[in-house]
Amino acid sequence: MIDRLLNILGLGDGSLNGASEWRRRHVRHDIRQSGVEAEVEVNGRTYSLRDWSMGGLCFEADGNPAPGQDIDMNIRFRLPHETITIRQTGRVVRAMKTRIATEFVQTTPDMQRRFRKVLDGIHALQFVESQVA
Repeated sequence: MIDRLLNILGLGDGSLNGASEWRRRHVRHDIRQSGVEAEVEVNGRTYSLRDWSMGGLCFEADGNPAPGQDIDMNIRFRLPHETITIRQTGRVVRAMKTRIATEFVQTTPDMQRRFRKVLDGIHALQFVESQVA
């Protein structure tokens, strides 16, 4: 009930328990909470990744591409044991003063496999940290 009220007010988190009109298709992963460094390279410039999902991502940037514009990205996740790079084309959904949000134009099985590998690495890292604390 509380989740529904928060969603109606526009304060919901898009979780699976949220109202369907506010629910996201994919779970969003906040990179700051993951304990993993990640970056996005666009046109030879590197930006900090803010959050991502299997459907798109948001990164810190100082440009204002037009919504609907396609951009080629190299997304790098630096896990403790390896760096996973994913080449992906994103369509700009929102361009703000300091952030750009994109949705992936096409998701290939290889891209999905690489993102799942990133999630496995993040979960393993979080498990190890929970055992040390």
